[in-house]
Amino acid sequence: MGRQMTWKKNRKMTIQLLSVSTTFLIFNVGYFVLALGEFVWDPNFGADLMVWFLSVNLCAPQLVFPFLCLGTMPNLKQKLRALNFWRRFVVVEPHDARSTLRLANKSTRVGTNMPA
Repeated sequence: MGRQMTWKKNRKMTIQLLSVSTTFLIFNVGYFVLALGEFVWDPNFGADLMVWFLSVNLCAPQLVFPFLCLGTMPNLKQKLRALNFWRRFVVVEPHDARSTLRLANKSTRVGTNMPA
């Protein structure tokens, strides 16, 4: 009551509402044009296209809506990267200092007559 609406609090809801309504309009604009043509001009206007528009418009919006909702989730990229199982991980292992010294000594003795 009397509170001012802030954009930060309602941004996600507004984006979801706009994306859902835009998707609805995009998928149904062809049907609207055909229905208007039937109403205004000829009752058989686009009768063959009407069947195709109905079949597409019944299935396509439901397939697109989950991706629209995923797009409005905050930090989605970070969450998906955390679930990335096929990414290579860098493993830090303890290193034995003696084996490093042995390898270094062998490399310095290459040109000499001393056995390794």
